[in-house]
Amino acid sequence: MAGIKSLDASLKKWEGNAIGAAGNYVLGARSPKRPWAQSAIAGAANYKTQVLAAANAGRFEKMIAKAGDAAWSGGIEKKGEANYQVGVSGSGPTWGAGFSPFQQAYQSFPAQKRGPRNSPQNYANSQAVGQLFAQVKSRLVA
Repeated sequence: MAGIKSLDASLKKWEGNAIGAAGNYVLGARSPKRPWAQSAIAGAANYKTQVLAAANAGRFEKMIAKAGDAAWSGGIEKKGEANYQVGVSGSGPTWGAGFSPFQQAYQSFPAQKRGPRNSPQNYANSQAVGQLFAQVKSRLVA
């Protein structure tokens, strides 16, 4: 097609504009048209419909197979390692608030006697703790 930029030129322009858009991203996040939670809740049915449609069509596994392990590990090498510390920095209080109900429930859980390694008793203990945590989680998201 005449007059269209090469893919390489378009890619460079997109990348440059995207990198330079951080300020616009923050500005938009600070002054949304509607509050984020309101918009997210209003779109919940659409989200569910689209996720189910993608799952039923097998798109999740198709895209993973298409990308392959190289894309996954490449993303970690190029972005993940550098951004991990920045992403978790300062999130301790949020993590603590989320973990606190589980810690409190476990502290009040009756101590279970351990059996020999690989014993059914140990698996039962583990299952009891798993059920306790499932109950805590269901109360938190109810």
